[in-house]
Amino acid sequence: MKKILLLLLLFSIVSFSQEKNTTSNNPIIYADMTLGFSLMNTYSGIGTINYQTKNNLFTYRFSELYHITAKDKKWLIVFPFLIFSSALKSREHAFLYGKRYENNDFSYSFSGGLSYTRYTDNPSLLNPTSLKNSFFGFPFEVNVKWFKSEKKRFRIYSLIPVGKPTGLGGSFGIKLFGNISKKSYIGIGLTFGLGYYKNYN
Repeated sequence: MKKILLLLLLFSIVSFSQEKNTTSNNPIIYADMTLGFSLMNTYSGIGTINYQTKNNLFTYRFSELYHITAKDKKWLIVFPFLIFSSALKSREHAFLYGKRYENNDFSYSFSGGLSYTRYTDNPSLLNPTSLKNSFFGFPFEVNVKWFKSEKKRFRIYSLIPVGKPTGLGGSFGIKLFGNISKKSYIGIGLTFGLGYYKNYN
């Protein structure tokens, strides 16, 4: 998932950076990664690619949900990384539209759209029946983000400055996310991103 999102981000930044805009020096485009937990007992890994024009926000979202069973809970306390081997998984592809507003180094947004989810249940060797289920849904999310307020030199590992001042930079924030579908859920997570989060003149 990380490789796919990285390639999409690089392609998008290169493509949109070629656009000519008379009122700003850059498009508003960024990618985010979110790690969170939902109320239906799942750990969630979410990646998004976002493009904004005026206050209109267009988002592609890929989510992978690892469902926690009663059996998993006993082991996760000691071995939390075992969640990634969970037999119950959901993979969600979604396109969302919403509104986003910035103020200096802060922004908030809300979006909704259409998703396609593939739910997989691969039980243990003692019960080898594999169940797969696909369905559509209504995904939604609310984001709050903080990012740099003006052009600065990009810093590798936030320490080593390189190049000329640029609008490209990182962000962090909080995401409220969910989906209304056959297997509805709602959750919250921490978000980290990279891109152009405002028009840096």
